[in-house]
Amino acid sequence: MTWWENIINTCGNMFLFVASRNDLSDWLAATKPDNSGEALAIERTPHVAQPANELMLNFDHERPLGDDMSHHSNKIGLSGPFWEFQAVD
Repeated sequence: MTWWENIINTCGNMFLFVASRNDLSDWLAATKPDNSGEALAIERTPHVAQPANELMLNFDHERPLGDDMSHHSNKIGLSGPFWEFQAVD
């Protein structure tokens, strides 16, 4: 299951590491060896979910399609399997 398919688990498992990618790698190896996750600079974080959040408070809000989110990720320079959004029923 990808992070996009279980957004509640994803949001509940976000961590901020202020030291280095090596600290992240060490933590992942010790706690989640089969989940590589992804690291972003704090300045980029709000841009990742922007399409999903911009109209969230509207009564008729619908979650963006996976293809739309994949396009957005590519547009802001995020690529690779972690950023390929799957369709969610």
